[in-house]
Amino acid sequence: MSATRLTNPASSQAVDILSEHEETLSQLSAMLRSRCLPLPALEPGYTLAPDFTMHPAAALSGLEDQLGLLYGDLIALSPAANESVPSSRAMAIAALLETAGNGQLWQQPIRVLPGMPDETTGTQTAP
Repeated sequence: MSATRLTNPASSQAVDILSEHEETLSQLSAMLRSRCLPLPALEPGYTLAPDFTMHPAAALSGLEDQLGLLYGDLIALSPAANESVPSSRAMAIAALLETAGNGQLWQQPIRVLPGMPDETTGTQTAP
């Protein structure tokens, strides 16, 4: 929906990023199924905030920021990989780095990754 409100090249980038997010969702869903865990309910697009149509770049930046926090939680809660189970931690790390880069496309301020020490404040960010 936001991609239609953006001009190129941002519109094309938004479509590419959506495709990446769909692939990540597919991988995470497959991992949950392989562990006999329930899949979370997907939120319908019509429940998105009005910012997605009025200020799409800012809304996409905020969404990338939220995803980064979720991937940080997944990293913190995931066990290390072993030979028989694919690593959810490795997948979450890759997704976190990808979403941090995506946020930069939408002029998201550079932040410390979740769980890393913030040298500007001397505190640790929430995972």
